[in-house]
Amino acid sequence: MNYSSNNSVNSTILKSKIEKRTLRSRVCGGEGLHNRTGYLVCSAGLLMTDADDINQSFLLTAGHCSEGETPNNDGFIDLYHLSWNSPPSFKYIGPLVNYSIAPYNFGLIRLIGERVAVLDIIRDNDGAPYEELFVKGSKRPLSVGAHVCKSGHATFVSCGQITELNAELTYRDSNNNTITKKEMIVTSVRSVKGDSGGPVFSYSSKNTSPDVYVVGILIGGMENHGISDVLPLEVVLRNTNLVLDVVGGLFG
Repeated sequence: MNYSSNNSVNSTILKSKIEKRTLRSRVCGGEGLHNRTGYLVCSAGLLMTDADDINQSFLLTAGHCSEGETPNNDGFIDLYHLSWNSPPSFKYIGPLVNYSIAPYNFGLIRLIGERVAVLDIIRDNDGAPYEELFVKGSKRPLSVGAHVCKSGHATFVSCGQITELNAELTYRDSNNNTITKKEMIVTSVRSVKGDSGGPVFSYSSKNTSPDVYVVGILIGGMENHGISDVLPLEVVLRNTNLVLDVVGGLFG
């Protein structure tokens, strides 16, 4: 199973990618996604690339970001960039073209907006040793007790420990239907509504390096009780034809 890609590209393509990222507004993992009315929907997760077409990229987020949203004329949900501590930008990222809620909760936003550049970088708290964290790769779900952190629009970066692996979580939705989420990681990381979809990661060496390794994306939990559920990235990779875009990988 691939967790990152070291595919090479020619210098013309590479120069084009860099120029586009320089000129556009930057979107980092953990920043917000708002809908057509400017309302916060979820958080940006991880930059992913089609394994067969390096020119087609997606932003990974939570599948339930689609709930309650009005689709566009093509039947998709339009999502826009919402930076931390900023008003709605109405800078279009793209449509949520593929999503699932059970048994695996994740969604894919096709990147077509011309005013933004989604980066393989995660936003960290203001005043932290490094305010931007570089995605260097991914890790399989760690052991119980391992330290992990999440970045999300509502509560920014918060950390805790893994308390359960390969959990099967059952709950009832707003229509009283039973929903079961499988292969989940349960953590003691604090999160609230709006953080869903944000990246969950571990530091390569906290406070001495800005490099991180992603574990998955935050799905939900018990607000303000320090319990958050995480979907492992390996589940997404197993169910799609995508690879994780990493700093120093496809575009670095």
